[in-house]
Amino acid sequence: MTPWDDSAASKDDIAQLVYLSNLIGGNLALVQPGGGNISVKLEEDDVFGVRVQALVVKGSGTDLRTITAAGFTHLYLDRLAVLRQRDAMSDEEMMSLMRACMLREDDPLPSVETPLHSLIPQRFVAHTHDIASLSLTDTPSARDHVDLTGQTFTHGGYSHCMQGRGVNFKCTFGKEPLSSVTTGR
Repeated sequence: MTPWDDSAASKDDIAQLVYLSNLIGGNLALVQPGGGNISVKLEEDDVFGVRVQALVVKGSGTDLRTITAAGFTHLYLDRLAVLRQRDAMSDEEMMSLMRACMLREDDPLPSVETPLHSLIPQRFVAHTHDIASLSLTDTPSARDHVDLTGQTFTHGGYSHCMQGRGVNFKCTFGKEPLSSVTTGR
């Protein structure tokens, strides 16, 4: 993997987000081609010039290997927080609500995993759809390898993201952990 280079990454949060995306996306050991999502929480001005807390997340259908700043969606973080109060909604309802959270109407639609990124407290969040984890979880024996601390398996979308509130996700192979993350509530 190409190591992080501060001089190439810049000091700007969006430039760092693009750089990190391209770095991760270019490593096929970490991602299937283009797969995964990445975000940053930051302060920026909205269309009215008001300083707001925002979540900047990879747009749906964009490729981590080649994404530019224009491939990210800027959303009001406080509006996304309302999603935490909903236990269920259809994917159509979720996408409608996320469109209402967008700071810029010309941004791409946000990733369907945006609610999960809004739950995780860390400022920069990168998760990959790596082939190794997918090969363990997309099989009939997935439950033998993946410990979701009492959670049930679901298809992607809102229920999948909200199921992760306050949960420690751990993917193991045998007794060796492959990855782990704890989400916010």
